Amino acid sequence: MKCQVMDYPSEQFNILKKEISKLIKNEKYDQILNRLDLFDRKNLIHISESTSPKEQTKENSDPSLENYIYKSLLDITPSGICIFTKDKFLFVNIAWLKVLGYSEEEAYKMNPLEFVHPDMRKEVDQRADMRIRGEDVPKRYDMKILTKDKSVKWIDLTLSLIQFENKKATLCIFNDITEMYNTRVALMKSEEKFRRLTELSPAAICIQTTDKFLWANPAWSEISGYPLDEVLKMGPLDVIHPDMQENAKKRSESRLNSEDVTSRYNLKILTKNKKVKWVDIAVSVIQFEGQTASLALSSDVTKQVNAQKALKESEEKYRSLIENLRSEYFFYRHNIDGIFEYVSPSIIHVLGYSQEEFLTHYNKYLTDNPINKIADEKTKLAINGIQQLPYELEIYNIQKKEHTLEISEIPIIDNEGNVSSIEGIAHDITSQKKAEETIKNQIKEIQIHNEEVKAISEEAKVINEDLEARIVEINNLNEELKTSENKFRTLVENIPGVVYRCLMQDDWEMKFISKEIEAISGYPDSDFINNRVRSYGSVIHPDDTKDVVNYIEKEISLKKSFSFEYRIVDKEGKIKWVYEKGQAELDSNNKVKWLDGVILDITEQKKADQALQESKKLYEKLVVNQGEALVIVNNEDEFIFTNPAAYEIFGVPEGKLVGRNVKEFITDEYIREVSEQTEKRKIGAKSTYELEIKRPDNSKRFILVTASPEYNKENEIIGAFAIFRDITERKKTENALIESEMELRKSNTQKDKFFSLVAHDLRSPIGNFVQISELLRFNYEELSKEQSHNFFKNLHILADRTFTLLENLLMWSRSQLGRLEIEKQEIELYNTVNEVAGLYEENFNSKNIQFKNEIPQNLIVKTDLNIVQTVLRNLISNAIKFSYEEGEIAVGSCDDKDILDNSKCHIMYVKDTGVGIPRNKIKKIFNIDEEFTTLGTASEKGTGLGLILCKELIETNGGEIWVESKKGQGSKFYFTLKP
Repeated sequence: MKCQVMDYPSEQFNILKKEISKLIKNEKYDQILNRLDLFDRKNLIHISESTSPKEQTKENSDPSLENYIYKSLLDITPSGICIFTKDKFLFVNIAWLKVLGYSEEEAYKMNPLEFVHPDMRKEVDQRADMRIRGEDVPKRYDMKILTKDKSVKWIDLTLSLIQFENKKATLCIFNDITEMYNTRVALMKSEEKFRRLTELSPAAICIQTTDKFLWANPAWSEISGYPLDEVLKMGPLDVIHPDMQENAKKRSESRLNSEDVTSRYNLKILTKNKKVKWVDIAVSVIQFEGQTASLALSSDVTKQVNAQKALKESEEKYRSLIENLRSEYFFYRHNIDGIFEYVSPSIIHVLGYSQEEFLTHYNKYLTDNPINKIADEKTKLAINGIQQLPYELEIYNIQKKEHTLEISEIPIIDNEGNVSSIEGIAHDITSQKKAEETIKNQIKEIQIHNEEVKAISEEAKVINEDLEARIVEINNLNEELKTSENKFRTLVENIPGVVYRCLMQDDWEMKFISKEIEAISGYPDSDFINNRVRSYGSVIHPDDTKDVVNYIEKEISLKKSFSFEYRIVDKEGKIKWVYEKGQAELDSNNKVKWLDGVILDITEQKKADQALQESKKLYEKLVVNQGEALVIVNNEDEFIFTNPAAYEIFGVPEGKLVGRNVKEFITDEYIREVSEQTEKRKIGAKSTYELEIKRPDNSKRFILVTASPEYNKENEIIGAFAIFRDITERKKTENALIESEMELRKSNTQKDKFFSLVAHDLRSPIGNFVQISELLRFNYEELSKEQSHNFFKNLHILADRTFTLLENLLMWSRSQLGRLEIEKQEIELYNTVNEVAGLYEENFNSKNIQFKNEIPQNLIVKTDLNIVQTVLRNLISNAIKFSYEEGEIAVGSCDDKDILDNSKCHIMYVKDTGVGIPRNKIKKIFNIDEEFTTLGTASEKGTGLGLILCKELIETNGGEIWVESKKGQGSKFYFTLKP
């Protein structure tokens, strides 16, 4: 079939194409124009030849071929297109029908306003009238519509007036933007919530690059002292203290380059008025206004940092005090199970035990004296948190002799308000008790013989004089006791917290209260004693006064100790929180004599707890923007909503999680855990737990889940809202930290043993040195020349032994600190051995030992001279110690490849004909963990440090050391010198 009328497109087709071109303003509609351009003359003829009139009629009520072509062109576009007048549609394409849900037949029977949402019909109708009258109205805007099934959608439409079939009509092109519109509305709400949250948040929040602030909230301005308009003109380094600027800059650059750096730390800053502050800062990387930036959340921790510094200084002063107690006092600390954890050095003067020997259970030392039962009850009260005023107990010293001690104990409270340990001061009053007992017996004897005294005046005079002397002695003892009590009071007053004893009255009349009360209340302790100026009840917050009285009365009626928190008002009118713990002392009639207790200032702890709660709430709201996976599941654990981060965590393509069940990804060992958590959540419980997932690529990840119930409008639980955080790397880090901690513990144990060894071995020679020098000082003129010579000889031996120990200690410490510098030089080994051996000439002669230098003369080795000399000194000294008289010691070298595979190393040896080493002891001699030291053949003492130092130095120089020995056949120590 030929169609002559289609040789050229009709005028109306060109007009329609031109109008569509004007309306299309974005790339999404370019395909419409491309499609229209394809319908050139050739294509039009093709359509006309291949389509029958019958089909044309079927496609459109207008039988003209031209209308059929319009419809074919517009039906292939993805956007909705329609042409309408005031009261009817003249044309709708397939995309229009698909969006609205109507059939073509239904559409042509509708009024165009019917599909407009009622909220906008009036506005749309007015615009249509204005458009037809030629008035200026928007050609493009968003409109809310109703589909056939009454669902609401939003479309982006563009309108233009055209002539269609000789009528004035409106051409409309639109796109379904419902999803985009809903997202935009949600985003606006989210941004508004975020803006309100950050402006009201007490935490300082800012967004920054390395050199510029992009945004900050008022709290950040308050901390830094800079107004917000000034902040946005500054860079982060302008606020950071110079001491930390370089590290802060490197950390920021590394973080923005996606490197692994610390996300939370303390930072020192300078405010606008140059005041130093400390802030706790948590930083994460975000995208802000098209660029990578850092989101920083900060809080002012200046007070906490300063408090920690002050606490450290206080602890150092406190330790200095207890380490320097008088010889009749000692300080101790034991845990709540009764095991001593620490005792001051003065224990050896009081009971004869060393600090290490004393660290066992206190029951080991108690005698069967009945006073110890009372003492045990006092200790239990201290473990329950009640400070104990002085009491007595009787224990054994190291020689199993009884000693009477006066004990004062105070409970140590941890951050959770629980007793973690007991600290106390013990005063040995054995001599005092004996003196008192003697005086009592003598006074009793005087009373018995009082009549005889009266009869015999001379004897009475003597007795009276003796009595007066003893009274003077008693007064002296009382003065000494008073001095002791003053020292104890001083120590009590320096203990953090208020110690008190008061009467059970409404105004709590104080019989004793420590000076710490002034630090808490602002009033001196003298104000409260016997209510001289004010009562303690007057500083209790009025709202808490009644509760305090009721609570204490209730606990005392139950014969229980009391502990609780309440508020006080200090001298400046500030409200503070305190924690009080105490117990009533009852008389024989079970009536309250007084209350003993401790009051602690917990104001900062309360503030910290409140800040922590606020920080948690802020974190829960902001965590959405930190990249964690957010999901909503129904009661069957099926995903009904996920954010993009969830796809990455579960390893599935975007959009492929909704509809799937969480348990599809859970490994078998965690299925039961997930089911239990789901059941708890169905009854309204929130939960946080860890689980392991298996992704489609078979990789496994550890996930931290925080879930809470999801409710509908009827307050019914319909599922859960959950946050998934990938903690796989944290798990790896935790495992690595555990291994690192084990290594550190091992290292610390070795160092503890080392210092214990050094302390023990230093004390003996220095003590002997002091004793000998004291003998020489007071008896020098009475000593013979030979005796003086022997004393000076012994002094020299002690000084030499101490010097050797200190020199080894210095080398050891430099090695452990990594400060041992290896300086290699060429040395003549033969001469070096002779120089070292010369130091021990007197030692060789005293045992008649023959020494041989088997080193080849002129043998030159390049190595560290100091290391060689130190190793030779220790090995030769060791050989002398364990050699018999008339023995033999030799130092030589060898080049035997059978001994050592590395022929580049030079091998030296030191051998002796001494006692040898048992086979089962050889492995212990180089190990600091093994306490292995024995006396020499002449009862010489050693430190046990020499061989350990030799091993450390040789290995630091890149060599090895080992020994060949048999018991009774001597020893041969080898070591290598690496060039």
